[in-house]
Amino acid sequence: MSKITSNDFVAALTKKGWRIDASGNMHAPTVVAVSNAVTPPLRPQQHKKKEMTQTEVRFRDEFILPLMASGGICAWRFEAITLALDDSTSYLPDFQVTTATGAIEFYEVKGKQIWEDSVVKFKWAQKEYPEFSFFMAQFKKETGWALKRCGSKKENSLNVPAKRKKVPSFDV
Repeated sequence: MSKITSNDFVAALTKKGWRIDASGNMHAPTVVAVSNAVTPPLRPQQHKKKEMTQTEVRFRDEFILPLMASGGICAWRFEAITLALDDSTSYLPDFQVTTATGAIEFYEVKGKQIWEDSVVKFKWAQKEYPEFSFFMAQFKKETGWALKRCGSKKENSLNVPAKRKKVPSFDV
């Protein structure tokens, strides 16, 4: 995995339409409203930005904080960056992680249900921003955590109980 500098990170975001004001604050590209757009109904697990769900809190406590304590990562932020996918679509990863080597990784955390639009945006973001690594973490009570890198068929299990039941993996 290659190391990305903060200048490279800013250049990549600028290329995607982000701008930085005089104070150094980053602003997402302007989204143009589309007429006759149909707003999908809210799903039960949707939450306000910057409020972690129970599953996200669990991922932070069981995965991110132990990695930070061991020196595997040097920084993390929750819902810190919105990635523009096109003029009217964006993707907000749950966690942005900076590894000890300086690589930027994005983690999407899911519970037992993974909605199709989440997977589509997740894959789309990985194609639009190949300079970053994208991971999807899913928690199921029966099996614990399953972590999958976007584009990889390999599944890594985290904190899985000894009596693991066979569960079909998810494709990302």
